[in-house]
Amino acid sequence: MTKILFSIFFLISKSFAMCEYPHNPPGVCLEGSVVKMDSVNTKNYKCLLTVKVKKLIRPKDTYIFNSNLDRVEFKKAESISLKEVKLYSTKSCEAKNIKTVAEYNCNDRNSDIPDMSLLDSGLIKTKVRDPWTEKNPQIDCQSLLSK
Repeated sequence: MTKILFSIFFLISKSFAMCEYPHNPPGVCLEGSVVKMDSVNTKNYKCLLTVKVKKLIRPKDTYIFNSNLDRVEFKKAESISLKEVKLYSTKSCEAKNIKTVAEYNCNDRNSDIPDMSLLDSGLIKTKVRDPWTEKNPQIDCQSLLSK
């Protein structure tokens, strides 16, 4: 019985952690060119963009949880190496190029979109909710994306 309870607890904790790992607070700086636009029918977003990444940067003073769920803090901005990302958007559906704070859909914030999907904030500087601290730290991508 103990083994079963432990297994259930482990699965529940991993399910909760999946949304948070490895992106906290859930915002990154994204710059790229739009290679494809698909219309979507969601509550808050009109399209799903496929973006060829020029820059994808985790801002300084953010953190992640690694595979052991240990907190790893970033004292300086760090590039994330992805060639392409998908981004739900409302304001950038007709854009050819994009610079934005991309937020991760987390904790059923938008229940009609899969967890960990990237969401276009439509801004280059914005506050992003950190579900662990329940604060809204400012993420400013202007200087990171202008270099």
